[in-house]
Amino acid sequence: MLVRMRTIWRCRSCWSSRELRLQGYDRTKAIQYLVEATNVSQSKGFHHVFAWSSFGLAKTYRDSGNLDGAELLSSRTVAAMRDLEDRYHLPEHLALFADLLARKGQFERADELCSEAADVIDGLLVNVNQRQLKGSLIATVSEVYLGHFELAATKFSSPARAYQVIEQARGRSLADTLRGESESLAAGNETSLDAQREINRIQLALLHETNREGRQSLLDELFRVEQFLAPGRNIALLNSASGRLKPIPLATLQESIGRNEVLLEYVLGETQSYCVRITRRASSIVVLPRGQEGHRGSGG
Repeated sequence: MLVRMRTIWRCRSCWSSRELRLQGYDRTKAIQYLVEATNVSQSKGFHHVFAWSSFGLAKTYRDSGNLDGAELLSSRTVAAMRDLEDRYHLPEHLALFADLLARKGQFERADELCSEAADVIDGLLVNVNQRQLKGSLIATVSEVYLGHFELAATKFSSPARAYQVIEQARGRSLADTLRGESESLAAGNETSLDAQREINRIQLALLHETNREGRQSLLDELFRVEQFLAPGRNIALLNSASGRLKPIPLATLQESIGRNEVLLEYVLGETQSYCVRITRRASSIVVLPRGQEGHRGSGG
């Protein structure tokens, strides 16, 4: 048992074969350790360790071409994270599951999982009102949005879907900045405490809601409750969900673009980058050669 516990501890800080190989283990040995950690943690009821070792093993199987084994493990880690109600890590587990399904050609199901991951993230950002902290949280899950964007861009070949992913990823922080909201939430009174408890309840409900319309309803409710925490809260919004800010449709954006204008949106990945080119009448996605990535901008 001591040897097995050491195996779990060794794998606790490195959940992929790549990280284990950096410590001197080859892929075969890395898989051996991850399999043992997964089996022992499952049998002993170490639920978080099981979820993370399975997550690392699923990534390892994916990278070695065993997509069926990776999919089975990934589906189990998503279920485990739902049961644990781990709101901060469920999105990346959903993203991995989506990536595996996309590799197997199940694009619609992958898109559903990516959307679910994005909605959970959006729900987490509701009561994190400091712009710097919001940006940091978005940065930690950037791979979720990048994976969703690449699915829209490369599998669906849809500039409209890709544009929506871009806007959702950054929209809330920018909207708060333009609104001029305070850097701190109201706190200390009974109304605020009740609102915090209600936000926590809704965020947990989001973890278990797999229907897109159901999640949108929860996010609308979350927005309404959030108004109780905002200093100088808008009373009109307390009784309406219509004020929740959402990305405008691509067609609406295009109506505001001049005839001689072009809007360029850049998405930078580790190995591949993209440019979404939008004009008044058309939109397209350009895959950028490495070394030619730029910055977001517009021009005539």
